[in-house]
Amino acid sequence: MLATEQKDLTIEKINEIKGDDIVCFEIANKSNIADFMVIANGRSTKHIESIAEFLVETFKHTGIETIKVEGDKASGWILLDTGDIIIHIMTPDTREFYALEKLWDQDHLTSVAN
Repeated sequence: MLATEQKDLTIEKINEIKGDDIVCFEIANKSNIADFMVIANGRSTKHIESIAEFLVETFKHTGIETIKVEGDKASGWILLDTGDIIIHIMTPDTREFYALEKLWDQDHLTSVAN
C-alpha cells in the first residue's frame, strides 16, 4: 500500500471512530523518518487507546504487518509508526502541552475536516 493510501485510510478510520482535530503533514522532504505525519485528538485516555487499537487492526487487515506502538493511554499520547506514516493520537491537554504542530513548517500542515 502506498504512503498516500495509508494516510488517506488513517484519516478515514480516525474520523470513523470519532477522533477530533485531525491534521496531516507531508514530511518526506523534511525528514527520512516517514512520508506523512498525522496528529489527532481523542476525547479521553480510553478513546485514544481505542483509536490506536482500531488503526492497528485496520493496518493488519490491509497487509501492513510492521506497526510500532509507543506510549500508552496513561500518558495521554500513543504513537503509531507504519514506516511510511507516523500517527500521534493524543488527549487535547497533552497535544496542547507538546504542540507538535509548532515543530513543523506550517506551510506543510493540512487540517482535515471531520
